[in-house]
Amino acid sequence: MMNLPCLRRGRADRHHFFSALLVVLIVTASSLRPAAAQTTGKQLMHGHVPPGLSRLKSLGQLSGATNLQLAIGLSLRNAAALTNLLRQIYDPASTNYHRYLTPAQFTERFGPTENDYQAMIAFAQANGLKVTATHPNRVVLDVSGSVASVEKALHVTLRVYQHPTEARTFYAPDTEPSLDLSVPILHISGLDNYALPHPHLQATPAEPGAKKRAAQCRFRAEQHVHGRGFSRGVCAGYHHDWFGSGGWPLAV
Repeated sequence: MMNLPCLRRGRADRHHFFSALLVVLIVTASSLRPAAAQTTGKQLMHGHVPPGLSRLKSLGQLSGATNLQLAIGLSLRNAAALTNLLRQIYDPASTNYHRYLTPAQFTERFGPTENDYQAMIAFAQANGLKVTATHPNRVVLDVSGSVASVEKALHVTLRVYQHPTEARTFYAPDTEPSLDLSVPILHISGLDNYALPHPHLQATPAEPGAKKRAAQCRFRAEQHVHGRGFSRGVCAGYHHDWFGSGGWPLAV
């Protein structure tokens, strides 16, 4: 993984640094994650079954009427080129040093295609899932639906287990999900609550009197990038998924 110098020249540079680091983590996760297998028309996912689940006894199935909120992460295009670009952006000797992309530039060069995004939307709706949010960079699609619909769409059974280290139960799929879809999917967040999200970063207000919500900048991993998911962030009062649907973090 590349080394990024710690920038100390003000809030803007610090924000660019942490945003770029987030991108690097996701690109690295994309490159290290095994490619989804294509078998008999199904795309088999990886990394959705919590570790050690096979050693736990199921307490039963999650109620089919339970509503789930899912975030479907589509794979980036040209991941190697993006990694190289990030290296150049933080290399003072490069002609691309601090030449940040706009949201439109990032989407055009590295985001999923519009056709792929629409195919993902059509797949979700055809399987009884409601699209709750779309994003300009097309990296994430937010959907909701009943457990019964999710199980049918992803060919899984969601079961309830006693957590091995916490005084609570959790739900999780008993097998890796698969989709009858050719569009490459990186991860589906929300299929389990084995690991609960925790805040990772708090920043102090940039200006006196700024609203507390707008002054906070925190990056949290919903299922943790290192093997089981992707990151979502809230920064300076706007919400962005991965690469900033509310404003590209590496903007000019």
